[in-house]
Amino acid sequence: MRGDLVRILYDATKDRVKYIFGKTVESYEEDEDKVTVHLSDDTTDTFDVLVGADGQGSRVRRSMLPGVDPYRRLGVHGALWIVPRREEDTSFCKMYLVPGGRMVMYRSHSATESHCYVAMRDDGDLSELYRAPIEEQKTFWARKFADAEWQTPRLLEVLKTTDTFYATESVQVSIDTLYKGRVVLVGDAGYCPSSLTGRGTTGAFVGSYILAGEILRHSDDLPTAFSNYNNIMRPFVEDIQKFNPNFIKYAVPQTQWGIKAIHTLTWFICWLRIPQLMARFSSPDVSPWKMPEYPELK
Repeated sequence: MRGDLVRILYDATKDRVKYIFGKTVESYEEDEDKVTVHLSDDTTDTFDVLVGADGQGSRVRRSMLPGVDPYRRLGVHGALWIVPRREEDTSFCKMYLVPGGRMVMYRSHSATESHCYVAMRDDGDLSELYRAPIEEQKTFWARKFADAEWQTPRLLEVLKTTDTFYATESVQVSIDTLYKGRVVLVGDAGYCPSSLTGRGTTGAFVGSYILAGEILRHSDDLPTAFSNYNNIMRPFVEDIQKFNPNFIKYAVPQTQWGIKAIHTLTWFICWLRIPQLMARFSSPDVSPWKMPEYPELK
């Protein structure tokens, strides 16, 4: 889970890295020698390099590429929060489809908690919603799923008081360059594949590894390091961003008949044991792209 992964990374690096919590990058300026960064607490600091790893809504990217719209919109919006675990909750993901292009999903990740996810199809612009106060966002999602059955009433009851709520639009980030001067982008900030692909964390780890390797290999020539990182990542980014938007229409139908069709098809696929056959005969390495090696990092 995300929290566990963050803890692992922090414990592995805390003795060698200076962490500053509770601040964000508001803006920056750069020259040939340094980047001057303005932080959210009105302080300023200077660095050799600024790495924007601040997610699909990256402020660093906005400052680096002003006026550029980086988003491929997929017409899907979602929210998540944590609920107390019940006896019937397991680590298996359980999904419930609701007419109107909606979905409810949850799974347990610890002895005491379960993760709840809700999603809906909507091609409209909900950007103002995500800038609204959290309570208004919660009200919006509670209203959208008020008529849903199954476990939904239980999950929505927790939504009223939870402090773990998060909502966003599912998008892909597509830009022409991952760097400019002494500023470079990693992970969702530079090439978000969207949560629908399940490959965002993979992209962030691969990108971090390649960027670190190139900086170490060309520590006296940052333009070359950043250019190599940008060029090496391109085919990998294209691979993780492969996604057919039509999949959403079929996976999250608008009508009850469409949901029945999904259930019937899923039952038939499982009855034929197709998932087991695919797992048995498919190769885990499905991409022709090969990870470069950096012995220097060892």
